[in-house]
Amino acid sequence: MKETIKNLKDTIKYDVVHPVLSQPSFDGFESFVPKMWPKCALMFHTGRSGSTVLGDLLAQTEEIFWDGEIYEPFFQYLKRQGWNFKIDKFFMTNSLKLLRNHMAASKLLNYHKMIYGFEVKFFHLRRLDGTIENYLKYLEKH
Repeated sequence: MKETIKNLKDTIKYDVVHPVLSQPSFDGFESFVPKMWPKCALMFHTGRSGSTVLGDLLAQTEEIFWDGEIYEPFFQYLKRQGWNFKIDKFFMTNSLKLLRNHMAASKLLNYHKMIYGFEVKFFHLRRLDGTIENYLKYLEKH
């Protein structure tokens, strides 16, 4: 059963939820997501720092759903599609849509958990032509 759910979640991540393939955003969706996940946790890191171990420990709690590095599959997807990572502001906007979609899809499978957690590597934001300050402002606003 766990393997089936994991395969379903991977399918949702790769085939449906990617910004390149995502559906148009709906009005009011930004205000809907915080109601689904009343609390969120964000970890910034450089990689190779023990963040996966910490995320795995957090995921073992009853209240926290830990989604891991949400942008890593996105970059792997772009690499497979032949992108050269010269990414413009279009992708920064869609990276935020990817986060919303991850949160929505994760809640379907983890409805009993109250905290959504995820990781972002510093260089992922640079590749998305964004800054930490702008990213945090967007998250605080929504």
